[in-house]
Amino acid sequence: MPPVVSEKAPDFVKNVLAKIIAGNGDQLPVSAMPKDGTFPTASAQWEKRNIALEIPVWEMEICIQCNKCAIVCPHAAIRTKVFDPALLASAPANFKSMDYKGPEYKGMKYSVQ
Repeated sequence: MPPVVSEKAPDFVKNVLAKIIAGNGDQLPVSAMPKDGTFPTASAQWEKRNIALEIPVWEMEICIQCNKCAIVCPHAAIRTKVFDPALLASAPANFKSMDYKGPEYKGMKYSVQ
């Protein structure tokens, strides 16, 4: 098996994040975690799992706005938004949106990004 993270990674990434990525996070002592609960910036660049085989495409014609796509996305990259239609005036021509279907935001637009 190749190493979980590159040998060029910082110590925190090699000693803490690599164990979490490998599924061995339960073996880490609490003292390995930062005292303030934050991780160093730019540490996500070292996680290259390549688990996505395809890039998702939002199909508005069949979307029921259940938001399950955002919930189950392993990368947490799919975001759903409800917004004021006036904001579309400054949106690019290829920006996809549809009317929001729920009664709680009547007249608003919905998008999956």
